[in-house]
Amino acid sequence: MEFLAQFHPKAVHFPVALLTIYPFLVIIYNFYKNEALAKGTLLILAGGLAGIVLALLSGNSALRFFVDQNLNHPKIELVKGLIETHENFATATTVLYSMIFILNFFYFVKYFIKKETTTNYMVALPKIILALSLIALYLLYVTGDLGGDLVFKHGVGTDIFR
Repeated sequence: MEFLAQFHPKAVHFPVALLTIYPFLVIIYNFYKNEALAKGTLLILAGGLAGIVLALLSGNSALRFFVDQNLNHPKIELVKGLIETHENFATATTVLYSMIFILNFFYFVKYFIKKETTTNYMVALPKIILALSLIALYLLYVTGDLGGDLVFKHGVGTDIFR
């Protein structure tokens, strides 16, 4: 359990970077509608989601390890509540980016492979994806901010917490 827990601080930066770039690529795509840009955007999103899976697995492991090590600490209940909030935002972020991936993949197949470009839904879908990705970016920001507070304000995962 400790083995996977130690990767959480390292694992979170990869998906944060990729998923932060993603909405900006979607903005550019909305202007140019280029197939290469659409493929790259979809790959960035897929890589970010793969990173989120590792971040979630290592984060859950880190939580269990942290709680086991600090059961009798006077601030453990406060910190567990903050960790739960961080975890809830991380889960919401994952769910929303997963939904965006499904929509983006569906759009890519319909627009570039099947060449169905004239329906109102296909015309509006890039704008819907953009709006959802901006919401997801906000959730990603809040998740990272809460995680940073846990480490830098409360010392979670450091020797300062002891």
